[in-house]
Amino acid sequence: MDVVALLKSASLLVPEETATAAAAEELRLERSAAWCHWREGETRNGVIRADLTLRAPSDGGRRSPADGAGVLRPMWNIGNSTPAGEPEHNIACIWVEDAPALEPGGRATVRLAPLTPRSWRHLEPGQVITMHETRTVAGTAVVLQADFRHTEMCFGES
Repeated sequence: MDVVALLKSASLLVPEETATAAAAEELRLERSAAWCHWREGETRNGVIRADLTLRAPSDGGRRSPADGAGVLRPMWNIGNSTPAGEPEHNIACIWVEDAPALEPGGRATVRLAPLTPRSWRHLEPGQVITMHETRTVAGTAVVLQADFRHTEMCFGES
């Protein structure tokens, strides 16, 4: 009997509102614990989901898979500008939905956790944003969801 697999299966029966990162950490379920921390951040800052396509290595894209559990922190051109009128790049971590990583040239639905959430509040579904790991574009994403409705109190806005 695989006890860890059994515990993982049992954890799926726990209601979402009572599941905690501490329980996942005690069970040494690192990805599950990271997911709980990620969702906690989304509760505070809002949810941004996008359909991301990475450039292929043959087109100058990355040559190794992008970690899917919030480790990669690329820059994004989300339409903001510097005072001089140049494109401003904003940083956000990536969580790949339904996969541990995103292969070079691959495509997946991702969640973004901005370093400065307020700078991202103008995003709307359908908007195209670009990912940068260097000066060149590393990937292109279409915003699927930009939900900040529960964060108004955090920002002191109405």
